[in-house]
Amino acid sequence: MSENKLTGKIIVIMEKQQVTDTFSKREFVIETAGEYPEVVKFELTQAKCEDIDKHKLGDEITVHFNVRGRAWENKQGKTVYFVSL
Repeated sequence: MSENKLTGKIIVIMEKQQVTDTFSKREFVIETAGEYPEVVKFELTQAKCEDIDKHKLGDEITVHFNVRGRAWENKQGKTVYFVSL
């Protein structure tokens, strides 16, 4: 899958979450500029969680990202779809 990029101002940096013993993630949100600004949440995983530490709220950054999607069946037997950026 090709790499995408989006430029915007950091408006939220969340704390690192230890999801399981072997998996951690950290989310942050940027807001794009323009007539119709978009607010987009991104997810860093594993060793990449610290990459956001060199930035602060208000910094303008360009995020290079991949789109990842998956299906998961919940306890009720319903398939739920997830997208991660």
